[in-house]
Amino acid sequence: MDHISQASQPCPMPQPQAQASSPGDMAVSMTPASQTPSQQLASTPKLPAHPSLAPKPFQLVMDQGHHPIPLSQHSQQQLQLALSHCLAASTSNSYVRTVKRFLLFCSHKWVPCKHHWPDNELSLCTFAASHTQNVAGSTVKGYMAALKAWHATNNMPWHGSARLSYILKGIHNVAPSSSEHGQRPPITQAMLHILHKSLKPNDSFDCAVL
Repeated sequence: MDHISQASQPCPMPQPQAQASSPGDMAVSMTPASQTPSQQLASTPKLPAHPSLAPKPFQLVMDQGHHPIPLSQHSQQQLQLALSHCLAASTSNSYVRTVKRFLLFCSHKWVPCKHHWPDNELSLCTFAASHTQNVAGSTVKGYMAALKAWHATNNMPWHGSARLSYILKGIHNVAPSSSEHGQRPPITQAMLHILHKSLKPNDSFDCAVL
C-alpha cells in the first residue's frame, strides 16, 4: 500500500484549522466534527497560487522534460489554443473548479507536493472517499473525469485503479437519497394534445415547437 504520510514536507498552502501531529501525516482528524469534508471545502477561501509542480488546470506545460522537442512560440500558442477549446465552456469551468478542489484537499490533508502532480493512486482514492454519504456517486465520478482530463491534456500518467472503481461503487451505494433526482412523470399523448391546441400556427416560435 502506498505511504503518502511517510513523505517529507507538504506544500506551504493555507494552514488548516488544527495542527497535524507531524507535517508528513495525513491528518484526517483536522476536519472539524461539525463539518463534513464537502462543507469545509465549500467554506474555504479561494485557492491561492499553488507552489507545487502542478500546472494550472488545462494550461499546457512546455518544459523540456515533458516536451523534449523544441517548439516555436507560434507552435506553443497553437497547442494551447487547441487544448483550451477541447471542452465545452461549461465543462471546462466545472473541471477547473474540481482541480482546485483536489489541490485544496491535498493541502488540508498534508499530502506532499509530489503526489499532487501527477496524482497518487492513494490520494485519488482518499479524495473520492471524502465525499462518502455526502453526494451522489455520479458527482464523484465527474470529479475523477475532471482530474483525468487535467492529466491527459498534459500527457501525464493517470493513476486510477481497480480500488478507485470499487470506492466509487461504494460511494454510489451509500449516497443519501436527497442526492439523487427522482424519476419525472412521462410525457403522455394527452399532454401533447393540450400543447398542440395552445400553440398558434402563425407564431414563428410556436411553429418551431410544432
